[in-house]
Parts: sequence; structure tokens; C-alpha cells
Amino acid sequence: MKTFRSLLALAALSSVAALTAHAADAVKLTKLDDRVRVEIGGQLFTEYNFKGASRPYLYPVLAPDGTSLTRDFPMKETPGEDIDHKHHRALMFAHADANKIDFWNEGTSGTPYPKGDTVHDGFSEVTSGNIGVIRTKNRWVSPAPAQKLIATDETTMRFRAVGDARMIDYEITIHA
Repeated sequence: MKTFRSLLALAALSSVAALTAHAADAVKLTKLDDRVRVEIGGQLFTEYNFKGASRPYLYPVLAPDGTSLTRDFPMKETPGEDIDHKHHRALMFAHADANKIDFWNEGTSGTPYPKGDTVHDGFSEVTSGNIGVIRTKNRWVSPAPAQKLIATDETTMRFRAVGDARMIDYEITIHA
């Protein structure tokens, strides 16, 4: 009987340890007015920023120890960091020629094509859990004043942790 109780206690402790380890890897998504905050184990991993730029992007992208995996510019200036390529916003998807509209570059940089915007059009899903999921819909529009619809996209980002590893799966489907 004593051995059976010891085994039950050991099984209960193992279950609690597994749940604790599982909770440490849990992904929490928090919707804000201009972004979705992605935390793993209570620490910031990244944010999906969908306002204030010519396209949505993930910034910052942080390692488990807090080390930034992307540069800060153009979101902010950091001493010693290059301030070139103002259109490169951490982790993003863009294309320089969609019907002769440039959705990659901004201002006068890059191609001679007019510069379009990828506009966040809403969320299909924002789910926390073992794997955090953000599904969005975006409109690719030509420059103002026309803002003609060039394409739409459905973007799915999945965030997870396995031990000390952090992962992002970034999937995009573009519709002409």
C-alpha cells in the first residue's frame, strides 16, 4: 500500500511538473489598438504591428534571453546602428512589383514604380495557447488619392516555444 501511495504521489508531482513546463511555453496574445503583443512564458517575444507604417510587420523579435534578433531602425534609432533601408521593418512580407506598384520600398527608394500600401483589414483569428495564432486579412492598395485595390492577402502567423527555442511560422496567400 505504501508503494502504491508513493507511485501516486510521484505521478501527481510529474503531472504538476509537466503542467508547469507546459505553462512556461504557453503563448499569450494580447490585442491592442495598433498591435498584437506576443508573449511566451510571460516574456515579450514579438508584436504584430498593423498601424503607422506602409505595411504590417513583426517588431521587435526577441530571443528568450531578451536579445533582439532584428535591428531597431526605422522604428527607432539606436546608437551605432545603420539608418539605411527605412522600408525594412524587422520581419515583414512585401513585393516590389505588383501590377507596377511597389509594395516593398517607400518614398523615393528602390524602383521607379509608385509606392503602395498594405493595409490591415482585420483579424480572422487571434488565439493564445500552446501555439499562438494570428490570422489577418490585408488590402494592397495603390498610392493616394486613388488607393485602387491591387490585391488582398490572408496572412497566418503561428508562434510557439519548445524549451529555449522560439519559432514563427509565417504563411501568406495573395489574391489578385
